[in-house]
Amino acid sequence: MPDYYREACQNIDELKMEIELYSNSLGEIMGYTYGWWNSFINYRPYDYFKNINIPILFIHGRQDIMVPVESTKYIQDNIQTSSFNYIYIENGDHTFSSNESKDELRINIINWYMEIHK
Repeated sequence: MPDYYREACQNIDELKMEIELYSNSLGEIMGYTYGWWNSFINYRPYDYFKNINIPILFIHGRQDIMVPVESTKYIQDNIQTSSFNYIYIENGDHTFSSNESKDELRINIINWYMEIHK
C-alpha cells in the first residue's frame, strides 16, 4: 500500500465524517472526489454474501490497494459455506496488471470452473 494511502487510512473515521458532511463536494481524498467516496462508503457487500448459496469464487490480489485483501479474508472468516472458494494471488494488484498475475488469474478461474462442473 502506498504511504499516502496508509497515512489517509490512519484517520479513516475523520475522513468518513468529512466525506459524509460534504458529500457533494468536489474536494478530493486520495485522488477521488467526496461524491465518489460517498457513493459507497456505507455499502457492505457482506450483508448480501451471507444469503448466497451458489458457487462463488473470490479472487483477490494481495497487492490490491483499492480493495484491501482483508475484506475478502473477512468474508472467508465469517461466512462458513462450502459454496465459496477463495484464491489469493500474491503478485496481483486491483487489475492484475502484470502478465504473471493475469496468467495465474486465468488458470485459477479455469481450474475452479472445471472443478464445479465435474
